[in-house]
Amino acid sequence: MQALPGITTSNDASSAPAIRGSGPQDNAYYIDFMPVGYLFHMGGMESVINPDLVEDFNIYASSFGPEYTDVTGGIVDVRLRNPRKDRLGGKVNLSLLEADFLVEGPVTPTQSFYFGARRSYIDLFLAKTGELDSGVNYQQFPQFYDYQGKYIWDLTPDNSLTLQTSGAEDQMELTFTDEADMVKHDPIIAGDLNMKMDYHSQGVLLASRISSRLTNKFGLSHLQTLMEEFLTQIGHVNIVTDSYYLRDHLSTVVGDNHEFLVGVEGGEVRFKLDMDMTKVMPSDFNADTDYTSSARFINNDSFASHWWDLALKDRWRVIDGWTLIVGGHGSYESYFGRYRLEPRVSTEIVPVKDTLITAGWGQYHQFPEGFQIIEGMGNRHLGYVNAEHYALGVEQRFKEGWSVKIEGYYKNLDDVVTPNLVENYSNDGSGTAYGSELLIKKNRIHDWSGWLAAGYSKTKRRNEVTGEEFPYSYDQPVIINLVYEWNFLPKWTVGAKWRYQSGAPFTPVNSTYTDSTGRIRPVYGELGSERLPDYHRLDLRIARDFLFNTWKIKAYLDIINAYDHKNIAGYEYNADYTDRAPITQLPLMPSIGITAEF
Repeated sequence: MQALPGITTSNDASSAPAIRGSGPQDNAYYIDFMPVGYLFHMGGMESVINPDLVEDFNIYASSFGPEYTDVTGGIVDVRLRNPRKDRLGGKVNLSLLEADFLVEGPVTPTQSFYFGARRSYIDLFLAKTGELDSGVNYQQFPQFYDYQGKYIWDLTPDNSLTLQTSGAEDQMELTFTDEADMVKHDPIIAGDLNMKMDYHSQGVLLASRISSRLTNKFGLSHLQTLMEEFLTQIGHVNIVTDSYYLRDHLSTVVGDNHEFLVGVEGGEVRFKLDMDMTKVMPSDFNADTDYTSSARFINNDSFASHWWDLALKDRWRVIDGWTLIVGGHGSYESYFGRYRLEPRVSTEIVPVKDTLITAGWGQYHQFPEGFQIIEGMGNRHLGYVNAEHYALGVEQRFKEGWSVKIEGYYKNLDDVVTPNLVENYSNDGSGTAYGSELLIKKNRIHDWSGWLAAGYSKTKRRNEVTGEEFPYSYDQPVIINLVYEWNFLPKWTVGAKWRYQSGAPFTPVNSTYTDSTGRIRPVYGELGSERLPDYHRLDLRIARDFLFNTWKIKAYLDIINAYDHKNIAGYEYNADYTDRAPITQLPLMPSIGITAEF
């Protein structure tokens, strides 16, 4: 997914996508029609979804329709395949980093299932403790597990009932010793850091074909998420959320030219907090994060909020070759007690065969991040973050599976949340993002496939109180991805993925001063006034299939960062800020594995 246009990440340790000038926290993620917690594990190398189960996914980078709510970034909508119905089968995969399995098959002629799970195990082969950097030791190397399950019952030829579940967990433990430079900068950091996050989702989905012109999809689901952190002196955070969703989409074709969608969504989210920690949180609007001098707060509240949403959309074929999509989104949310109505419009024009021109515009809003509204740490009276999206594109298809797509976009953000000395946070920020993207794609016709994705963009944030404007932390103007896969022999496949992106902005330390406690403190330069070196990396894979009567084996070799480029994620300053050392990202990492399928 990160190799597609308009998408970037902060570093190799985080694959959470930033889409068209928004942050990862501004996106919404769906699997099989229902929301999920997160899509990528700690460490950034793996999705929480078994790739063998993914049938299709769509990324709506901007100007998306009224079906989606509470999001100003992008939509990642994943559809998993159905279980096989011919016979019981399975797959086992073993590599140097992880193991996973999948079992699937029919239960009755009208019912089938699959269940798969995965666990990383590099932590099992490392010493119990070890050194990551000077003064930073790991007590438990990052580990994860995930699972997905689906049970489908075809009630009738036109009605199917699906039970689905998915989940993931990530955790790690570090120790910051007194020798660590970051501890000398911020002494309260010293001690053990334990981090854990997880989500578990269960849902039921009823898909119905009521008539040749009327279909309906109805879903109920529960999503529980956990975020748990403990640092010896800073304190602890334990936040459990339970979200209950109802989602229904009714689609009907009226006459020859109209296709209507009515979408209804509602639910409730319940929060349970256990927090005793310092108040300060990192922010793009303030480079100076000092935990030692921060005030503390305690919050053990439990509270709930409910919401409803109504989406209306008409896909109107005005004439042959011109379709107009007009819609709107209405919503109510009880925490702020506010109503919203947002129009969204797009169009598709086919001037000649195999040419498609698209354009879109829409208004969107998003609830602030949880810590920004928590009593004692945030501001209970914040408002929504608002966005307006514009997009214009053209796509041309050619023979032999070739296609070219060019798209430009503009995004305006208002009421962005900023730190505030009096109220903790306020809606005094704004932002813009604009750019153009090129995708040249070759679908597999014979023995190879691939694509070239390139983009140029600019992303800024502005503090409306101070007037300070600066590049957003995900502002990486030039991004190029080249992906290639070739079946050069009947049983052999090679693949390559090369990525280049401009260095991300960061705020340097220009000088220092000594505070009243005798600590040396940094004086930062202008926000985002320096950039990291440009990033580039080549990943390779070669695989061979071994076929038998009723099963097959795939053996593969992966090489991450094949030419061992020293990509830099940031800089670590020494104790008195007179020097800094680069923090490098993933080195050359080979891995072998084997997959058995029956």
